[in-house]
Amino acid sequence: MSEMAVRRLLDSRARVPVRSELFIRRPRLTDLLDQATQREITLVTGPAGTGKTLAVADWTRESERAGRVAWLSLDRADGRAPRLWRSLLSALSMGLGPDVFRDLELPDTPDISVLYEMARGRETPVVLVLDDLQELDQGDSLDWLAELLRWPPDGMRFVLISRHDPPINLHRLRLEDKLSEVQFSDLAFTQAESRELLANWGLSLDERDLSRLVDATGGWAAAIRLAALTLSTSDDAAVLLERFAGPTFLIADYLWHDVLGMLPEPYAEFLLRTSVSERLCGPLAEALSGEQNADELLRMLARDQFLAHELEGTGWYRTHTLLNKALRARLQTDHPALAREQYRKAALWFEEHEAWTEALDQAISSGDWDFAGQIVARSGAAMCLGADQSVLIGLMARIPEACAHDYPELAVGMAVAPAVRGDQPAVQRFLSLAEASLDTLSDSRRAVCVLAIRTLHAVHAYRVCDPIAMRVATDDAERILSDLSYSDAPGWAYNRGSVHALRGIAELWAGQYETAAQMLRAGLASLPPERVGHDEDIRLAGLLALAESGAGRFAEARELARRALDTARSRGRLRGGEAKWAWLAIAYVETYSCDERARDTIAQCAQVIDAHLSPFTAALLQIIQASDDFARDDLASARVRLTSVAASPAGRGRLIAAQVVELRVTVELATNDIERARSVLEEYDQAMAAAGPSSEPGPDLACTARAQLFLASNEPERVRAAVAHNLGGRDLQGAGSWLLVAMAEDRLRHDRLATEAMARAIELAAEEQLEYIFRRPDRRVEMMLRRHLAVAGTYREFVEKMLVRVAVQPAPVGLVQVQPLTEREEAVLLYLPTMAANAEIATALSISENTVKQHLKSIYRKLGVRNRRDAVRVARDRGLLDVHQPPEPINR
Repeated sequence: MSEMAVRRLLDSRARVPVRSELFIRRPRLTDLLDQATQREITLVTGPAGTGKTLAVADWTRESERAGRVAWLSLDRADGRAPRLWRSLLSALSMGLGPDVFRDLELPDTPDISVLYEMARGRETPVVLVLDDLQELDQGDSLDWLAELLRWPPDGMRFVLISRHDPPINLHRLRLEDKLSEVQFSDLAFTQAESRELLANWGLSLDERDLSRLVDATGGWAAAIRLAALTLSTSDDAAVLLERFAGPTFLIADYLWHDVLGMLPEPYAEFLLRTSVSERLCGPLAEALSGEQNADELLRMLARDQFLAHELEGTGWYRTHTLLNKALRARLQTDHPALAREQYRKAALWFEEHEAWTEALDQAISSGDWDFAGQIVARSGAAMCLGADQSVLIGLMARIPEACAHDYPELAVGMAVAPAVRGDQPAVQRFLSLAEASLDTLSDSRRAVCVLAIRTLHAVHAYRVCDPIAMRVATDDAERILSDLSYSDAPGWAYNRGSVHALRGIAELWAGQYETAAQMLRAGLASLPPERVGHDEDIRLAGLLALAESGAGRFAEARELARRALDTARSRGRLRGGEAKWAWLAIAYVETYSCDERARDTIAQCAQVIDAHLSPFTAALLQIIQASDDFARDDLASARVRLTSVAASPAGRGRLIAAQVVELRVTVELATNDIERARSVLEEYDQAMAAAGPSSEPGPDLACTARAQLFLASNEPERVRAAVAHNLGGRDLQGAGSWLLVAMAEDRLRHDRLATEAMARAIELAAEEQLEYIFRRPDRRVEMMLRRHLAVAGTYREFVEKMLVRVAVQPAPVGLVQVQPLTEREEAVLLYLPTMAANAEIATALSISENTVKQHLKSIYRKLGVRNRRDAVRVARDRGLLDVHQPPEPINR
């Protein structure tokens, strides 16, 4: 069997079981199921070995009424509702075709409405078969399933196969006439069916003996088959039938002595050694038994029904529950050392074939806690980063907690459950136990254990909004993983993309977009082929798109994000948690390129983020929304959002805090409140000082906020030095910084420098459509853009488009400013272009000179300037000097 076929172990749960050559078709059961499935729910119950699974499988193939069928064999991991939901979606997709959820958005958590939409309007009902329902006896899946069955979607039928009645309200379903039942009495072999079964073995009993056999077994299919096996080699059928009918008959003893005892020694030994796994394929059976013809043996045993059945098209076989339990018990009792060795072999085989859940299950079953610790650390613990967290937690719960004191790797695994719950004291207790015993491990095992510990630290840092700690932890984890070979940590190597994603988030949070992009590209490149187009691919591509957008590469970011969202859409995961990063990237690109679709995209992004909230994503979204508010002149809404982010735990991170303070300063300056803008910047500086130095020295992240304040405070000479670090970048910050420098040089009357700086700003903005830097009307910017067209003439189409955006329209008469001038201040303002002295203005207005000075001080404050010349310029830009009659001339 190929490696890819082996990897389809989990997919095999969605395959309809195959009938063996000895299978007895029972048309009466097909007819019974035809009638039963006219109701919404059919419950098929009976103990192991009654043939219920194969009877339903035969009905799905032979009955015209079965329609379109999706099959799911449940296991213990489906006890958690999110895992059951994913299993159901996978089974429906495999059974009904990949387009079954076309145009539907599939959430991470169970959502009945999705099934309603999927089933609506179908001509043929969809039949969902859930086999081994008894596996859901523990967990919250049954509660959700009970709700689904209470109001099943139109166009869906459910067939539930279980060893006993599930603990849901069957009485209500019966009263509402929604439930049909097929029970053991229906499944029991009749005398005629038993005769046909025996005939397949070349056996024929007279009516009296046949009747005794049916009565003794109760028509139990497994017992009749076992009887057939032994009757075919028995010289005295009467004695055997007496034993079956006896009051002390024990199935386990019978299986061992009478069934297995009559098999050739190699076959019995083969079944004994392979009994540690409930599912078998050729390569696994060969690894456990040492038989090179394991494939042939499996086919033979399935044909003779020693194995329950083959799973269609997979090469996997399910073992007979009764036989398997008897074999395991005998293996454990008679050969405990061999049992432990077989579990170890199975664990290593599953680990080699990247089936981490099965590997950990087998390792724990071995009872060898040192070996189990190795599997936990190098493969199992990596599941803490993916969708199988609950499975890992359930498996670890089988290990005695006392083992945490003696086996550091097990202590790390036990820390996952409290980490998911957010119980950090419990996490730290387990990690402290692990760290105290690290010296007892070999170098490679110690490194893997530290890798798991640092990953859990990173997850905790993300949860509590500590980007510095997260960056340090992920840097350590990435470094350790890069030094390990695949054999040292196969689970971590396979999930390398998840580690890269954590590191990428940490670098994004730190504002290191280039480093983040580098790590995330490596993560995408490390994905195994079978995971391309799945959740991890969507997550990494979305994160990379966000890093590229932050680095100013909008075209590449847009392409990556669209690809991720297209993949998510094709899988019905457009609203899934893994898609939130791509949504953020698209919202970022469209907002800062002033795309008319930005507001709709932000609204869609908000829906996804709300469903998969995290501090970092919530803060990023609020900043994007505030930027969009500001571009649309909704300053009040922008201020509220930014104040909220600044007060949030995520706002303590240096990057988020810097982005917030830049926008807050911009908003306050837009209302001409220089003092409030200055206080916002002072609060930021105090907060950063109180937080202490960052993990590595770097530039002032709030430099553009300072540069804006320098301009507003009439200190243009300080702008270039303030943003010097940004001038080498090709991102939004770089383009915006060059625009600030251009405005500053223009104030200083450095026309050549202003023209050069504007040309650089235009170049950067035009290449990536960074239109946001020209988001608001400004007469001086308009003039410089026109001068660029006249002097350089480059990027003409882009510049002409920006001219429309920044053009200042004359203010209409009576327009009320945010901070309006008083009537007397307006009168004083009208004299400023005349160059009249304060005393002359005072005489003209019949007020004191000191009063003129007070009015001037107020005018300068409201206009955000420091001298008369700038007051005149700003007043003209705002239209305050264009709508009044000139003052009376002053007689000198």
